[in-house]
Amino acid sequence: MMAFRLLRSVSNAVRCSANIQATINPARALGTFVRQQQQQRQHQHRQHQHRRQLVASFSSSSDTRPNDDPLSSDYRKRAGAMLRTMDKVRQLLALESDIQVPSIVVVGDQSSGKSSVLELLSGVRLPSGRNTVTRVPIEIRLRACPKGADEHAVLVVAGPPGAERADGSSPAFRRLTLADVEQELRNAMDRLVGEDGHVVDKPLALTVYRHEQDEMTLIDLPGIVRLEPGETTTVKNTIEQMYKRYMTPEQAVLLNVMSAHTDIQTCESLQLSRNVDRDSRRTLLCITRADQKADELPGIMTQAKVVCNGQVFCVRCRTDKEQDLTVAEVRTKEQELFRCHASLRNLDDLCKGVGSLSKALVDVQAERIREYFQPLRQQVEAREREYLAQQMQFDGIPTTEVAARTFVRRAVRKAVDGFRADMRGDGQAADFKLCAELAKVDQEFAAKMQTLNSAEYLVSKDFRAKIKDEVAWRSGADGHPGTINPLAAVWVVKQLLKEVPAPLSGLVQQYTAVVESKWCWALEESFQQVSRNVIQNQLKDAARAIILKRSTVARERVQELAEWEETTSMVALDPDYAVQEERALHGVFSLRDTPTTSFFWKRARHQAAEVMPHEVKVLLSLTTEALNALKKLEGWDRELGQFQVRTLVYWANVQRRLTDTAVLSVRHHLVRCIVKNDQLLETLDDAVDAIAKARSGGLLDAIVTPQQHREMDVLNIKLGNVKQARQLLRDQELHG
Repeated sequence: MMAFRLLRSVSNAVRCSANIQATINPARALGTFVRQQQQQRQHQHRQHQHRRQLVASFSSSSDTRPNDDPLSSDYRKRAGAMLRTMDKVRQLLALESDIQVPSIVVVGDQSSGKSSVLELLSGVRLPSGRNTVTRVPIEIRLRACPKGADEHAVLVVAGPPGAERADGSSPAFRRLTLADVEQELRNAMDRLVGEDGHVVDKPLALTVYRHEQDEMTLIDLPGIVRLEPGETTTVKNTIEQMYKRYMTPEQAVLLNVMSAHTDIQTCESLQLSRNVDRDSRRTLLCITRADQKADELPGIMTQAKVVCNGQVFCVRCRTDKEQDLTVAEVRTKEQELFRCHASLRNLDDLCKGVGSLSKALVDVQAERIREYFQPLRQQVEAREREYLAQQMQFDGIPTTEVAARTFVRRAVRKAVDGFRADMRGDGQAADFKLCAELAKVDQEFAAKMQTLNSAEYLVSKDFRAKIKDEVAWRSGADGHPGTINPLAAVWVVKQLLKEVPAPLSGLVQQYTAVVESKWCWALEESFQQVSRNVIQNQLKDAARAIILKRSTVARERVQELAEWEETTSMVALDPDYAVQEERALHGVFSLRDTPTTSFFWKRARHQAAEVMPHEVKVLLSLTTEALNALKKLEGWDRELGQFQVRTLVYWANVQRRLTDTAVLSVRHHLVRCIVKNDQLLETLDDAVDAIAKARSGGLLDAIVTPQQHREMDVLNIKLGNVKQARQLLRDQELHG
């Protein structure tokens, strides 16, 4: 009791001494008051100049509106409009991981007071507590609601517009009262992380509408955990990867939240920030629990400014004993702390209190949006062009069964039209025209026919010995004993024709291969947009069946041509043959007076009267040595030599006519009958109907794979979102 009285006496004595000192020295007290007022005015002036500089970077140089004060309603409206545009663009570009929208990323170590700072900024209670409370990224949008409107919040399990068509899920929208935000956030995080309770990168979006709210968008990330010995590193690695993804883009502003109890040199979140932002150009630091380290706080802030080389703020958070207080009451206590505490009273007003932090975030965010607005618009426009180019690959691919039938029939007709155009030589495939390929086959066939029984062989000594007995047996023609019957050449040619079926069969086989290959190529060109080749294979099989059928008919017709040649005499059908024979005989053997009563032979002898030696060589395709050998023949060998010349001329005409008629016949049956008469088109239409009936999924399942469906859906969603984002940015540029 005596001690208490003594202590009170000493306190009264000190107070009286102070009053006496002020009374004795009023000039000193007045000087102290004046200095405090001057310092306060200097702080206000610096704050005003700082805000004007930020506004200058945000406002257009051509903007002549007079009111650019950051606290003015005009500035707030323009900044809020641009911020809302960025929010919509960020949501639309959620599927574009490489296109970044300016944002404020809130990071910090575990239990650093990060959630408490966001609570003070938003004005609503958020989940907080020991250990890891924030387990998913939360995009917090703070918006000012009109006067008279109810304050509320909207919680969204974030997903880009149209995502429900890509993965089967859709964002869940819930309108909440401000009092329900904390519990609903906890419930939503529990549903996202599942039973294991680990951190996952599945974002939530919370929009808070309050009166007189500073508008900004913050991305709250889970706090970095400190591992105890023996604990797994899975959660920490997940969080660090999440930090790098959100913090690395140059468009992101980094708001580091650090407790005043933490050594700034060991703050892990600040170290991560310095790794991605070495010059601290886009880093802000907020020191929490200012009331618990009030005396040391000025020194901590001075050290922080040196270390992070950025803006540093200090705030007072809710204590464990103040859980029942409202956010407004907590902010009131913060104001009292910075106004009354001797160590904090003289701190720069721009750096202390959640109010200063809020204004700085609004200004920095506006500055960042202004800086990256044009690059963002250019990125969005470039991505739109890229998606339009990709969409061209899917252009025309059906999405319904009716469209699939139309698509298939059009593709079949396109293939048939291309087949016809290439047959005429006016198709688009210059490297593989059907007419050109068939011309090559014709030339190869003609060359093979010429190699059968060559001219050198037919006038050779070996051939003469081979036919000697048969010719002698048929001698005595025209009533002249010992003379050779001219028609004996017909019999010899019939023997030569036995070697013709093989080349004729080869001609049909080559035509069939070329036509089939060309048709398969035309089908592939018509269905090149379709990655699934089920319907192509079935249509190719249907086409092969009809081509094979026509090939069989063509083979029968050319064999009939060979048989027809065996039963027909060229002498009676082709008068030019007589001219050629007379010219050959006259040129080789100088025969001028062979008796004849035929008009054709008389005319032939007249036309062959002045034949030149070189003409005979060309006519018979013989060398000079072979001609000289024939001319030296005498007696019966001379008669046989004349017969050989007649046979050669006859065989040359048979070869030429058989080659021409065989080519025309094969072309008629394998090309014209298939295309000109629409036989192939009718067969393929029937095949299309059969395919549609046979498959449970119809033609659509035969054309488009499930993977293609997903790719088309995702591409359409992305393209639609990018188009909307581009239009929003253009509208903002025109009217902002």
